[in-house]
Amino acid sequence: MRSMRQSWPWMVFVLPALVAHSGRGENPAATDRADLQGRWTIVSLTFGGMPVDFDGEDATIVIDGRKMTFPEHKKMRRQADTAWILVDPTTKPKSVDFLPESVNPDVERPEGPRAVGIYELEGDSLKICWVLAGDRPAAFESTPKTAVLVAKRIEKGATDGSDPNSPRPVPPNR
Repeated sequence: MRSMRQSWPWMVFVLPALVAHSGRGENPAATDRADLQGRWTIVSLTFGGMPVDFDGEDATIVIDGRKMTFPEHKKMRRQADTAWILVDPTTKPKSVDFLPESVNPDVERPEGPRAVGIYELEGDSLKICWVLAGDRPAAFESTPKTAVLVAKRIEKGATDGSDPNSPRPVPPNR
Protein backbone atom coordinates (compact mmCIF):
# COMPACT_ATOMS: atom_id res chain seq x y z
CA MET A 1 0.00 0.00 0.00
CA ARG A 2 1.30 3.42 -0.92
CA SER A 3 1.85 5.99 1.77
CA MET A 4 0.17 9.40 1.68
CA ARG A 5 3.56 10.91 0.90
CA GLN A 6 3.86 8.76 -2.23
CA SER A 7 0.27 9.55 -3.33
CA TRP A 8 0.24 13.31 -2.99
CA PRO A 9 1.58 14.15 -6.50
CA TRP A 10 -1.32 12.19 -7.98
CA MET A 11 -3.80 14.00 -5.72
CA VAL A 12 -2.45 17.42 -6.77
CA PHE A 13 -3.74 16.77 -10.29
CA VAL A 14 -6.87 14.74 -9.61
CA LEU A 15 -8.29 16.54 -6.58
CA PRO A 16 -8.73 19.95 -8.28
CA ALA A 17 -10.57 18.26 -11.14
CA LEU A 18 -12.88 16.47 -8.71
CA VAL A 19 -13.54 19.66 -6.76
CA ALA A 20 -14.26 21.61 -9.95
CA HIS A 21 -16.64 18.93 -11.15
CA SER A 22 -18.42 18.56 -7.82
CA GLY A 23 -18.49 22.31 -7.19
CA ARG A 24 -21.11 22.74 -9.89
CA GLY A 25 -23.52 20.72 -7.79
CA GLU A 26 -23.15 22.74 -4.58
CA ASN A 27 -26.40 24.59 -5.29
CA PRO A 28 -28.52 22.30 -7.47
CA ALA A 29 -31.31 24.89 -7.90
CA ALA A 30 -28.83 27.50 -9.17
CA THR A 31 -27.31 24.96 -11.56
CA ASP A 32 -30.66 23.89 -13.00
CA ARG A 33 -31.86 27.52 -13.20
CA ALA A 34 -28.78 28.37 -15.25
CA ASP A 35 -29.25 25.28 -17.44
CA LEU A 36 -32.89 26.24 -18.13
CA GLN A 37 -32.02 29.68 -19.52
CA GLY A 38 -32.87 30.43 -23.13
CA ARG A 39 -35.52 30.20 -25.81
CA TRP A 40 -37.46 26.96 -26.22
CA THR A 41 -39.85 25.86 -28.94
CA ILE A 42 -42.88 23.83 -27.94
CA VAL A 43 -42.77 20.34 -29.46
CA SER A 44 -46.04 19.26 -27.83
CA LEU A 45 -48.48 20.53 -25.23
CA THR A 46 -51.49 18.80 -23.75
CA PHE A 47 -53.85 20.69 -21.50
CA GLY A 48 -56.57 18.84 -19.62
CA GLY A 49 -55.80 15.68 -21.56
CA MET A 50 -56.28 17.38 -24.95
CA PRO A 51 -53.47 18.27 -27.39
CA VAL A 52 -52.97 21.98 -28.05
CA ASP A 53 -52.43 22.92 -31.70
CA PHE A 54 -49.85 25.65 -32.30
CA ASP A 55 -50.27 25.57 -36.08
CA GLY A 56 -49.48 29.08 -37.32
CA GLU A 57 -48.96 30.48 -33.84
CA ASP A 58 -45.83 31.38 -31.88
CA ALA A 59 -44.69 28.33 -29.94
CA THR A 60 -41.72 29.90 -28.18
CA ILE A 61 -41.15 29.87 -24.42
CA VAL A 62 -38.48 32.14 -22.96
CA ILE A 63 -36.78 31.44 -19.63
CA ASP A 64 -34.87 34.56 -18.67
CA GLY A 65 -33.45 34.91 -15.19
CA ARG A 66 -36.10 33.52 -12.88
CA LYS A 67 -39.01 34.28 -15.21
CA MET A 68 -40.70 32.15 -17.83
CA THR A 69 -42.79 33.71 -20.60
CA PHE A 70 -45.46 31.63 -22.31
CA PRO A 71 -46.66 32.64 -25.80
CA GLU A 72 -50.07 34.00 -26.68
CA HIS A 73 -52.46 31.40 -28.06
CA LYS A 74 -55.33 32.95 -30.01
CA LYS A 75 -57.24 29.71 -30.59
CA MET A 76 -57.38 29.10 -26.81
CA ARG A 77 -57.98 32.83 -26.18
CA ARG A 78 -54.89 32.97 -23.95
CA GLN A 79 -52.71 36.08 -23.75
CA ALA A 80 -48.94 35.85 -23.37
CA ASP A 81 -48.14 35.29 -19.72
CA THR A 82 -45.03 35.66 -17.58
CA ALA A 83 -44.49 33.78 -14.32
CA TRP A 84 -41.76 33.33 -11.76
CA ILE A 85 -40.23 29.87 -12.03
CA LEU A 86 -38.97 28.23 -8.83
CA VAL A 87 -37.15 24.92 -9.25
CA ASP A 88 -36.12 22.25 -6.76
CA PRO A 89 -33.92 19.64 -8.42
CA THR A 90 -33.35 17.82 -5.12
CA THR A 91 -36.79 16.17 -5.24
CA LYS A 92 -37.60 13.00 -7.18
CA PRO A 93 -38.93 13.88 -9.71
CA LYS A 94 -37.57 17.44 -9.83
CA SER A 95 -40.23 19.97 -8.81
CA VAL A 96 -41.20 23.35 -10.22
CA ASP A 97 -43.57 26.07 -9.02
CA PHE A 98 -44.94 28.86 -11.19
CA LEU A 99 -45.90 32.06 -9.36
CA PRO A 100 -47.76 34.98 -10.91
CA GLU A 101 -45.51 37.86 -11.90
CA SER A 102 -47.22 40.03 -9.23
CA VAL A 103 -45.99 37.77 -6.37
CA ASN A 104 -42.61 38.48 -4.75
CA PRO A 105 -40.63 35.22 -4.94
CA ASP A 106 -37.89 36.59 -2.66
CA VAL A 107 -39.91 36.18 0.53
CA GLU A 108 -39.33 32.91 2.38
CA ARG A 109 -42.76 31.46 1.64
CA PRO A 110 -44.46 33.55 -1.03
CA GLU A 111 -48.22 33.65 -0.64
CA GLY A 112 -50.72 33.54 -3.43
CA PRO A 113 -51.79 31.25 -6.21
CA ARG A 114 -49.27 28.97 -7.84
CA ALA A 115 -49.13 26.16 -10.32
CA VAL A 116 -47.11 23.19 -9.10
CA GLY A 117 -45.41 20.58 -11.19
CA ILE A 118 -42.45 18.44 -12.04
CA TYR A 119 -39.79 18.83 -14.69
CA GLU A 120 -37.09 16.91 -16.47
CA LEU A 121 -34.16 18.59 -18.19
CA GLU A 122 -31.89 16.54 -20.44
CA GLY A 123 -29.52 18.65 -22.53
CA ASP A 124 -31.68 20.69 -24.90
CA SER A 125 -34.90 18.81 -24.08
CA LEU A 126 -37.32 19.99 -21.42
CA LYS A 127 -40.44 18.28 -20.12
CA ILE A 128 -42.81 19.89 -17.60
CA CYS A 129 -46.04 18.53 -16.12
CA TRP A 130 -48.10 20.83 -13.89
CA VAL A 131 -51.50 21.46 -12.34
CA LEU A 132 -53.10 24.84 -11.77
CA ALA A 133 -54.76 23.65 -8.57
CA GLY A 134 -54.28 20.54 -6.50
CA ASP A 135 -51.45 18.20 -5.66
CA ARG A 136 -48.15 18.16 -7.54
CA PRO A 137 -48.19 15.49 -10.26
CA ALA A 138 -46.00 12.44 -9.64
CA ALA A 139 -45.53 11.48 -13.30
CA PHE A 140 -45.52 13.09 -16.75
CA GLU A 141 -49.07 12.03 -17.57
CA SER A 142 -51.74 13.94 -19.44
CA THR A 143 -54.91 13.91 -17.34
CA PRO A 144 -57.99 16.14 -17.15
CA LYS A 145 -56.21 18.20 -14.43
CA THR A 146 -52.65 18.40 -15.81
CA ALA A 147 -50.74 20.14 -18.56
CA VAL A 148 -47.72 18.42 -20.12
CA LEU A 149 -45.21 20.41 -22.12
CA VAL A 150 -42.32 19.06 -24.20
CA ALA A 151 -39.88 21.64 -25.59
CA LYS A 152 -36.56 21.79 -27.43
CA ARG A 153 -34.03 24.56 -26.85
CA ILE A 154 -33.47 26.89 -29.79
CA GLU A 155 -31.17 29.38 -28.05
CA LYS A 156 -29.08 29.06 -24.88
CA GLY A 157 -28.60 31.61 -22.14
CA ALA A 158 -30.49 34.45 -20.51
CA THR A 159 -31.82 36.73 -23.22
CA ASP A 160 -31.15 39.95 -21.28
CA GLY A 161 -27.69 39.01 -20.01
CA SER A 162 -28.84 38.84 -16.37
CA ASP A 163 -27.57 36.33 -13.86
CA PRO A 164 -30.32 33.70 -13.44
CA ASN A 165 -29.21 33.13 -9.86
CA SER A 166 -29.28 36.74 -8.69
CA PRO A 167 -31.57 37.23 -5.69
CA ARG A 168 -33.69 39.80 -7.50
CA PRO A 169 -34.47 39.95 -11.21
CA VAL A 170 -32.35 42.38 -13.17
CA PRO A 171 -34.40 44.61 -15.50
CA PRO A 172 -33.29 44.44 -19.14
CA ASN A 173 -31.06 47.21 -20.47
CA ARG A 174 -32.99 49.54 -22.71
